[in-house]
Amino acid sequence: MKHATLFFTLGLLIGMTPWLYGCGWTWIILWLAIDMLMLGVAYARRDASVFGKRADGTLSPGRVLLFLPYLLFTWGVWRLTLCLPEPKTHQINDKLTVGRRLQKHERLDGITTILDMTAEFAEPAAVREGVRYIALPTLDACAPNAEVLTATIGELKPDDHVFIHCAQGHGRTGVAAIALLLHRGVVKEIDEGLTMLRNIRPGIGLSQDQGACLKKCLPQLRA
Repeated sequence: MKHATLFFTLGLLIGMTPWLYGCGWTWIILWLAIDMLMLGVAYARRDASVFGKRADGTLSPGRVLLFLPYLLFTWGVWRLTLCLPEPKTHQINDKLTVGRRLQKHERLDGITTILDMTAEFAEPAAVREGVRYIALPTLDACAPNAEVLTATIGELKPDDHVFIHCAQGHGRTGVAAIALLLHRGVVKEIDEGLTMLRNIRPGIGLSQDQGACLKKCLPQLRA
């Protein structure tokens, strides 16, 4: 809920700027303010469809235009994080690899399925080519709908080598990876799965929302 509050607050503050300070570029400022308010609503509702992510991994051009100020900032920050020393991927076992969103020249060998947890990024066609691609759009720091997550994990075949990623390969990736480990019987408890992942990719962690989602899914994942 803190993200919703943050975006609402930013939207109101930015929107008041032209009247308080009489600065120029009013329409651009209002554009950004409207973006922030709409994102506040989306986060309050956990509505990942706000960016128009499609089943093939592309984003709706209309939504990209609507949210361009925010998306340019988000994409720029993601580019900067590529300079960090954390490896782009980590292999958890012979059937599961986790990591950040890949660039088009970073295609992985041996992967049969990609589970993309991002809502705000398009998936490069070169990365999707030749593998089964599944999009489960989820807002940053949030969790997907528990029933949808359970159904998505249930569609994965036991012999699939799955690559799960979000933007940085931490929160959203973690919730889906733990769900898969539980479903495949590799771990029995959520904390056991989190420890296993963090021992290999230390940046992985769960928000309160993501932890609650896994607890809700647990009976079905164990079945």
